[in-house]
Amino acid sequence: MFGMLGAVPLPGIGVPVSVLPAMIALPLRRPINGPPMARGIAIWLLVGTLAWTVISLTNGVIPGANVAQFAVVALLLLAYLSTITSLESAATLVGWTSLSMTVYTVAFGAGNTRGSFEDLWKYGIAFTFTIFTLYLLARTDSAVAGIIALIILGTFGTVLNYRSFGLVCGIAAAICIAKLGTGRHIALRIATAGGILALLAVLLPQALSSGVFGATVQAKTVAQTEAGGPLLLGGRTEPPLSIAAITERPFGWGSAQLINADTLNRGSEIARFLGVTEVEQATKIWVRADGYVSLHSMLFVPWVEGGIVAAIPMLLFIALFGWAAAVSRGRWTVLVTLVAAQSIWDILFSPWTGERAVALAAAAILAAWTIAMVTSQTATIRLGPGRGADRFHLEEA
Repeated sequence: MFGMLGAVPLPGIGVPVSVLPAMIALPLRRPINGPPMARGIAIWLLVGTLAWTVISLTNGVIPGANVAQFAVVALLLLAYLSTITSLESAATLVGWTSLSMTVYTVAFGAGNTRGSFEDLWKYGIAFTFTIFTLYLLARTDSAVAGIIALIILGTFGTVLNYRSFGLVCGIAAAICIAKLGTGRHIALRIATAGGILALLAVLLPQALSSGVFGATVQAKTVAQTEAGGPLLLGGRTEPPLSIAAITERPFGWGSAQLINADTLNRGSEIARFLGVTEVEQATKIWVRADGYVSLHSMLFVPWVEGGIVAAIPMLLFIALFGWAAAVSRGRWTVLVTLVAAQSIWDILFSPWTGERAVALAAAAILAAWTIAMVTSQTATIRLGPGRGADRFHLEEA
């Protein structure tokens, strides 16, 4: 149910319908002894939501939609902790959520997905379709098939000028190749993985202004390309502004719209230091024509607006996904690795939306159960049967 309703927004407020069964599930189900890292992040999300709200009100700002999305992630994660009982059920949640988002986007997607298939793929279904494909392939118990699918779909996305999608798929495929088999020939596997990344880097096209996505998107693409966003920042130019705002007010601004001219100037200095070649063009992306300040990051928005306390859960998410990508093995490894890599990318370089809040919570419970399985199996080896798996009521997947 959570997966099928994850993409459907409640009318007028943009919060996903899956919040309703989550609210019902919390009091009806006793929490299981699930992954402790997920419980810790859920608690930090609640603390971060409170801190963000207080900082906003202190600065004379009414908490906005981003604060609500933060709370949605906490609520969904707590609900998943009460209902998801194994790695396989977590993978099923991610698979159904991805299918729901794909179908909903095809049927009711936003205007920027409607111009062409390229628009639909880039702005709508690339990751969700790929994740659902990997979920189906995982049920064949073939990691190699999943890796091949990653490479094919990543290359396909690159041809359609979705460079970040191709990069994330390439990184995930390389990590999976490095984890294949046993400890023998690891140097060869790492070299092969590096070769794949190098090949994908060559295939990634230069950002060109095509006009396919309409005049507004075309202007933004041209401005971002001319601004010369460095690879270190994923091609984005907004992080220097976020860094400047954080250093000036580490406990939060309440709203990014309160950022002043002095902070913009400091952000320009940081941008030059980090290698942004056309800072003037970059500032046009930071502050839009209507005066709206854009940070374009699920990490930096709460950090800038809510302070370090609001940033802590996002930093914990990055650690969680990195850990899961490194240790995952078995039938779900390709799915887990891609979901983890995509989630890290979204946290760093994507804005908050209702769908991303749902996807983040589902990805977190998948990553948490992946780590729980690995740590439990390690405990079983060290302590003997009955001392590891029982700790988290783990089920073999």
